[in-house]
Parts: sequence; structure tokens; C-alpha cells
Amino acid sequence: MLNMVVYEGKLVSRKQEAVMPSQEESRETGKAFMVVGWVLVLFAVLVMFFEPAALKLGQMRFGAIAVALVVVGLLLNLYGYRLKRRSS
Repeated sequence: MLNMVVYEGKLVSRKQEAVMPSQEESRETGKAFMVVGWVLVLFAVLVMFFEPAALKLGQMRFGAIAVALVVVGLLLNLYGYRLKRRSS
């Protein structure tokens, strides 16, 4: 006899259980999102450092790139903070 069950359209083993992420995993995931967010903000600062040279060469999109990096970085920071706080 097979120990298989159809779950959400997939054939899975009965031995396989759904495991909820532990508090430690959620805390680490939140910290990882926050680190990636701060790295993106740091890259935005680097982009703004090179903006004067780009403007002399006629490139006008460095400001938009920096703004996009800051927005994504801050969103990742907020999401990571909420995830870390929820697991505590």
C-alpha cells in the first residue's frame, strides 16, 4: 500500500509534514533582509558619489537609480524589522 496523498494537486508522502519556521529562522531571515537593505542604501550613496562625474558626461539617470536603490533598501529594512520583531 502506498503512503501517498494528493495535497493541493501534488502527490506527497504521508511521512512528509508541514513544518512551521522556528522563531530563530524568522529572526535570522529578518536580519538578512535588513542587511541586504542597508547594502542597497550603501550602494545608493556610492551612486550619488559618482553622480557629478556622470553629469559632466551627460548622464542624467544616476539620481533615479539612487532613489530606486534607497526605496528598495528601506522597504527591505522595514520588512526585515517587522519579520524580526514578530518572531520575538
